[in-house]
Amino acid sequence: MPMVHLGAAKKTLPAQLAHAGFNRRLAPVRSSSESKATVESALAEPAPQQGPSMTAQVAIILATTPIVEVLATVFAACGTFFGLLGRMDIWKATKKESFDAVHKAQNVLTASLESLRQDRKDDQKAFTGSLESLRKSGEASLESLHQDRKDDQKALLASLESLRQDRKDDQKAFTGSLESLRKSGEASLESLRKSGEASLESLHQDRKDDQKAFTGSLESLRKNGEASLESLHQDRKDDQKAFTGSLESLRKSGEASLESLHQDRKDDQKALTVSLESLRKSGEASLESLRQDRKDDQKALLASLESLGKGIHGLELLRYADREAWKQDVLASEARQEGRLETRIADMKADSRATTLVCDFRSKSKRIKQRKTNNNSSSAAKPSKPEETLAEKS
Repeated sequence: MPMVHLGAAKKTLPAQLAHAGFNRRLAPVRSSSESKATVESALAEPAPQQGPSMTAQVAIILATTPIVEVLATVFAACGTFFGLLGRMDIWKATKKESFDAVHKAQNVLTASLESLRQDRKDDQKAFTGSLESLRKSGEASLESLHQDRKDDQKALLASLESLRQDRKDDQKAFTGSLESLRKSGEASLESLRKSGEASLESLHQDRKDDQKAFTGSLESLRKNGEASLESLHQDRKDDQKAFTGSLESLRKSGEASLESLHQDRKDDQKALTVSLESLRKSGEASLESLRQDRKDDQKALLASLESLGKGIHGLELLRYADREAWKQDVLASEARQEGRLETRIADMKADSRATTLVCDFRSKSKRIKQRKTNNNSSSAAKPSKPEETLAEKS
């Protein structure tokens, strides 16, 4: 059986304990050269012939000392034991060797337990000694602190007494300085009062002189302001008269221009009405001619179809079918012609509106130019040659 490595057992022990259901708090791990030597000597000893079972020994170890190394060794031995049980064929072949390995593991556990108990006793003794030394040093430090506190209290009382004496001396000196300052302040106040009365008298005299000068300047300014205000009133009256005259002239010229615009609009409306009437008449004539042409074509086609359809019965049927198709074509062509005619009429109306707007714009621009050259002129402006040509075209 190979030796159990304690470091590996320490690393894998928490997971093994959680898997086995142990929730007990473990003690800190301690390892020493003495425990290692004890384990090696226990491994070198032969296995005993008789002894307690492995389960009983493991239960005793767990009940007495719950230490990490003991538990790690126990779980490693148990793992080896259960692994050997899993392989029954090898267990049967090497039964005696397995028992020897188990006894060696028991010896290792016993030796490790003994060494750990001894280490625990040594640590407890060392801890007790360190606690005693710490207690003694703490008592000595406390005694020294008490003595230092007493010395500091005495020094503080002495310093307080000296501060009280200094305060009394300072108060006496401050009282003397206040008395001297009061006397000097009274003398300076008396001198300041006298000088202030003299300055106040001189200021009263200066104020009277300034008031007289200010009253004179205000009177002169009032007279100048009244004269300026009178001149401004006269200028305002003159400007108002001039503005009223210019407004009257502008009103008259505006009325004349408006009258001329009304007359131009009437003339343009008459010309547009005449052009629209002529267009309507020409459209009606063309529509009437188209209808007459359609009737003549229909009569000629019917005559030709009648002359051609006096043959065979099959030709008569064909003629009937062709007649129906021709009627549909004629109706479609009529609808198309009527749509074209309506579109043409709408276009003519739109062109007439555009022509009217152009004529109005040109006449207005012409009249504006004439007003700029001669404001007093009120003659109505006539349409130019391009305008008449455009109206005739529309």
